[in-house]
Amino acid sequence: MPSKKQITPLFLTIFLMLFFGRINNVNANILSFVDTSKTEQLVSLGENQASLHFFAGSLSQPSRVAFWIDQTILTTEKQLSPIYAWQILDADIVDKVFLEIPFDFVVNDWQVVYSPDGENFLPTTYEINKQSVIIPLPAKNGKIYITSLVLSEVKINLDNATVKKGYPVKTPDGFFNFYILPDALQQSAEITIKPLNLAGFNINPGLKLISPIYYFYIDAADGEFPQKDLPIDIKYFGDNVNVKDIYYWDNINMTWLPSPSITRYNEGVVRTLTHQREMILAVFSKEIMEKGIASWYRYKGGDFAASPDYAKGTKLKVTNLANHKSVIVAVNDYGPDRSVHPERIIDLDRVAFAKIADPSAGVIVVSVEENYY
Repeated sequence: MPSKKQITPLFLTIFLMLFFGRINNVNANILSFVDTSKTEQLVSLGENQASLHFFAGSLSQPSRVAFWIDQTILTTEKQLSPIYAWQILDADIVDKVFLEIPFDFVVNDWQVVYSPDGENFLPTTYEINKQSVIIPLPAKNGKIYITSLVLSEVKINLDNATVKKGYPVKTPDGFFNFYILPDALQQSAEITIKPLNLAGFNINPGLKLISPIYYFYIDAADGEFPQKDLPIDIKYFGDNVNVKDIYYWDNINMTWLPSPSITRYNEGVVRTLTHQREMILAVFSKEIMEKGIASWYRYKGGDFAASPDYAKGTKLKVTNLANHKSVIVAVNDYGPDRSVHPERIIDLDRVAFAKIADPSAGVIVVSVEENYY
């Protein structure tokens, strides 16, 4: 971490705490005034204690920042750190703000979990820096701590009769529901479902993990694959605004790829279908680009496109903002790579591109929206 300037002299901290007292019904250990318009700043709970790192331009405007240790005692799992809580009261996060937690790493199986309200904690992303854990703040308020990782594996053996009539398989936490449809398998099978440690996976830029990561495996007799697409429901937590999809882990390219999904917002559930015997799945949310650069490439020779935002099979309306011509395309490929071309919103098949612009232009500025008709 780059060096930061410790802000808020002691007398100002005490003055602010006396003046503002309780912030949203929480007693703040530290209440600081943070202005990131020009400099990087730091809010710390003390020497060798957790701290919040604000980079220049991190906040939309100067803001009061409350930072404290939550005294709630959780009895369901083993805490490896205090529960750290924060509130950014007067601004939005424009760029990344980091929470740094000193940690000795003497325990192998651990994870960082986050909750906006202290009710339901889910794994969140982090980095390791020497003897600290560095966590990008997921939101302007919330709670984070380090906990031991308890993997609760589910194994169910289904005989021939049960397989033929169908059977629902659920995890104890209720987050993962998998349905063996009638006659999808013809022989007995062992079903395995277990949550996985986030530490073993990279998170694609722009994605936010909003569910546990699950591994499932159908060990059917003679290596039989399901003869029907089987529904998988995964519950998500938090984000009920951005687009959500179930993603599967591509072990060859070491990345997450979207699976065609339907979100039931009133239930907090995302569903996908699969005929695979073995997959690693999780729900991610993503803020979808609405405008950007479109290029073209030769692929299937039709009204198709590659998209990093939408699952294969999704219909999209792409509009050339220079001449307002539009084309409806079906997503049949993944790309462009935003880590290489952050401004690219979509790659059109040459046939589709030619309907809204001259291919000799190479790239054009477009808007992209999902087409439901």
